[in-house]
Amino acid sequence: MSNKAWHISYLSAIVGPCTATTDDGCMAWADGSFDGFILRLLDKDNNGGELLLVIQPEMNELAIYTVTGYCVANDLPYMIKDWDILSAEGQKEAQKTRH
Repeated sequence: MSNKAWHISYLSAIVGPCTATTDDGCMAWADGSFDGFILRLLDKDNNGGELLLVIQPEMNELAIYTVTGYCVANDLPYMIKDWDILSAEGQKEAQKTRH
C-alpha cells in the first residue's frame, strides 16, 4: 500500500470518511461542524510524491492535535490555515509570476 493510501486511511479514521475527491488526486473531509471542508490532502504531483495536508483552524482541537501528531510522526507536511486565505495567497502569487 502506498504512503498516500496509509495517510488517507488514518485521516479517515480520525475525522470520518473522505467526502470529496478531484481528478488530480486531492481529497477533502467534512465533519458537519464547519461550513466546508475541515481537512484537505493536496497531491501536488498526482502521484503521492508531494503531499500537503491543509487543516482548517476551526477543526476540533483534539482532532487537530491527533492529526498533527500523525503528520509529525509520519513525515507528512501540513499547515493549519484557513482555506480561503490560502487560496487568495496562491492567486496573488500566481499573478506575480505572470507579470
